Amino acid sequence: MPGIELESLSARQQQLVAKAEAALAAAQHDYVLEVTGDVLREVPACVKARRLQHAARRALWGSRRSFGRAGRARLALLRLMLRPPATPIERLRACERMIALDPTFPTPFRLFAEAAIEQGWPENAVFAREVLRALRPADRDNAVALGEALIGAGRPAEALAIAEEVLRTAPADGLALELLRHASIAKTMAEDWARTSSAVRMGSR
Repeated sequence: MPGIELESLSARQQQLVAKAEAALAAAQHDYVLEVTGDVLREVPACVKARRLQHAARRALWGSRRSFGRAGRARLALLRLMLRPPATPIERLRACERMIALDPTFPTPFRLFAEAAIEQGWPENAVFAREVLRALRPADRDNAVALGEALIGAGRPAEALAIAEEVLRTAPADGLALELLRHASIAKTMAEDWARTSSAVRMGSR
């Protein structure tokens, strides 16, 4: 389940995502949280719902309802470190609880991304790494990890762009150089596959 496309959702779930998108545009953030929560309980790998949910949380962050939540998120992280869950899906759920408390806390997003890769959800890892990059734009290690997640999600051209961006400011960064190599190979393979598939389709007409 690398990432659930909207077309893979049931008609009801697609309607809920559409309603959440409209509600976000109308600044009805509580409704967005309610609807996306319903979708993610049924389809936890739905990245579209997760992105909408995060946008609503960020919009609500800073209101009086967030008072004290940052501290509770850090206590939850401490408990996670002391007694780490055994499976990736359990770690994802634990990270979700921390993110719900404080959507500006970087560490849960890093842990979420790592667990998503283990779970086989690269698009969810991309989501978490993108959020973390917005929170910590100077973090080169996270940028490289985002690139690797993009390769896993079948988006090597974007990974290549990230590698080139990192190398412009840190030309000797070994991780970025390795990402550049991985992304270049993956991009070439994807292009070769696309050309082969196109030739096969043309030949079958």
